[in-house]
Amino acid sequence: DGMPEAKPTSTTRGQLPGIPASIDRVSAECIWKAFCNSEHEYVRHRKLNPAVPRQQLLSQLHGFEVVKNASYISVRRQKPTGEELQGSMSRFVGEDTKEKFGPPPFVMPVVEVTPERPPLQMPKYGRFSCDHMCPLEVNPEASQTGRTLARVMSMPAVK
Repeated sequence: DGMPEAKPTSTTRGQLPGIPASIDRVSAECIWKAFCNSEHEYVRHRKLNPAVPRQQLLSQLHGFEVVKNASYISVRRQKPTGEELQGSMSRFVGEDTKEKFGPPPFVMPVVEVTPERPPLQMPKYGRFSCDHMCPLEVNPEASQTGRTLARVMSMPAVK
């Protein structure tokens, strides 16, 4: 049966989504029925056993909190508590910091130093490394490409 299927009219059914046209209609309907039944079963199971939206803290690892969500595990930095914030930041904030702690320590800004290098010069090649260029190097007069290659190789390097 080499004839292509006619475009469905308003009275015929179209192709089922995700099922190739090469599958006959009866098999396609069986596949679609199994898919719909499994999807219905999944929804019924999910309604009976809803996903846990978020579990509380599983563990704390050196300043990170590990939380198990329904479909993934999240690892985040812990937010500092009020006491930690007050203890660490109070030295630098407020009117009386100079009397209690003196001025904040001076930190030199990071400066990146790159040593001076001479400009890069690529040397002209004496022999090209690919096999297909060998006939052009040996007999440059055989073609325009060979003559151009000989001329370029004989010129000094240009910046």
